[in-house]
Amino acid sequence: MTIEPNEPLTLIKGVEIGQIPATPLIPPMSDDIVKQASDLLLKFGAHYGFPVAYKQEQNGRLIQHVLPNPKTEFAQISSSSKALLKMHTETAFHPHKPDVLILMCLRGDKNAPTTYVNFGDILRNIDVGLMYELMRPQFYIQPDLSFKENKKQYDEWLVPVINFKHKKFRFIFDEDLMRGKTEVANSALECFKKLVDENIKEIVLEDGDVLIIDNHQVAHGRKPFQPRYDGTDRWLMRLMVKEQLPDKRECVVSTHPVITTEFCSPQKDKVAFTSA
Repeated sequence: MTIEPNEPLTLIKGVEIGQIPATPLIPPMSDDIVKQASDLLLKFGAHYGFPVAYKQEQNGRLIQHVLPNPKTEFAQISSSSKALLKMHTETAFHPHKPDVLILMCLRGDKNAPTTYVNFGDILRNIDVGLMYELMRPQFYIQPDLSFKENKKQYDEWLVPVINFKHKKFRFIFDEDLMRGKTEVANSALECFKKLVDENIKEIVLEDGDVLIIDNHQVAHGRKPFQPRYDGTDRWLMRLMVKEQLPDKRECVVSTHPVITTEFCSPQKDKVAFTSA
């Protein structure tokens, strides 16, 4: 597949990722087992800004390994396989969500296409009234499952789906984790979801592919597939990049920047995260 140059994605093919071992059943403790690929991924990330980790996700790991896990086959999480991974902007709920998401394919699977939507395609034909509703902070969103610990309660926040910042429309979207505050908001969100569905495209990532995604302009997901758990399964590495780091109250820098924002102090109808 060829990605059009005006789309906010870049697909680079045939990157020299080195020798790749059998796909593990759990994320490796060290990135050194794929050192050539991981070093190159970090170089890609540095080109776009600051590669960052998040305290709650994979214990603050910088490079995240995306592997099928038999315990989460049907969950809305990157380690799922048999469930349709619904469309979302990465870490959509977060006030410091990544500006750029980079996926490097170490081992592809032709039966597991990555899905994506360029929101620009939707904007070309969107109804003005719907646009108005989507730009109001009237949509609850909650943290991703990968950020949650058992038995803790978490905030929901009111956000817009669309806002305008730095002379661009920007998007916050998670099909699974968003709901409208009112019937009107719910109706607007359902209309937007239909537009998303109508504009989904697919990419089958192959060994050595690098997909670079503008996380304000593109939502992504993945179709279900059947893992084998025999060392030949799909294996991606994921890196998140910020153009600017949060201040030191919400970011610790040691070997790499780790964003430390907390999400477990419930406050009803808290209006926050209104900028993507």
